[in-house]
Amino acid sequence: MFRTLSRLRHISRTGMIVTALGILIMLLFSCYTHNVQSYTIEITNPVEQNKIMILSETREFVNTTHTLYATPVNRALPIGVRGNPEAEPIEISSLEEFKDGSHNGINYFAYTFYAKNAGTASLDYNLKLFITQSENNVDKAIRVKIVIVRDYFGAKIREENTYAHVQSEIGINPGAPEPGTTPFYNNKIVINQNRYGLDVETVDQYTVLMWLHGEDLDCNDQIIKGKLSMTMRFSVLT
Repeated sequence: MFRTLSRLRHISRTGMIVTALGILIMLLFSCYTHNVQSYTIEITNPVEQNKIMILSETREFVNTTHTLYATPVNRALPIGVRGNPEAEPIEISSLEEFKDGSHNGINYFAYTFYAKNAGTASLDYNLKLFITQSENNVDKAIRVKIVIVRDYFGAKIREENTYAHVQSEIGINPGAPEPGTTPFYNNKIVINQNRYGLDVETVDQYTVLMWLHGEDLDCNDQIIKGKLSMTMRFSVLT
């Protein structure tokens, strides 16, 4: 199994566009031996001028922007968990304090950013992370960990989940959740949830981590030269 792991490459890139209507993030995770091709980020026009979200790689929002890019991880191998498929790799679980911006490890992608209500009215938004392209079933072996720290009336509420496809036909229990994970929302959508009551000047923190899970039975020779792209979109609800 994985006789040619040395050929694996992982290129991760996060693109983000923010307007008064919403934010768009592009996540690219690749086991491809060539460069990832260019991709398009859509921009939606603002509807309500009093509902505006801005982005930054720092909580202080010293530098705000409409576009954020993460540092790629150019080489990555699947991360094992020493025979326990339910546990997260120590490289991931040991991240006690997340750094701002890109903080990739040797074999995983990690990126932290902040979203802020810079308008004059409270707003609600939808968060959706969906698969836009998958080759060689890479999405069957990937893990996506999303850590969210949200501010509710001054209280910091932390939400942390690791997402994966349900077990395939070669799994121990086909159709059941992979051990230690929350199933994808559906076959193409990783997460789809609403955030209500983001007050003016309130900040939400997001950290996205991705890695190939070595204990997943779908993490085999078939995913070599595979390619996976995801889009994460934040849309203001009207």
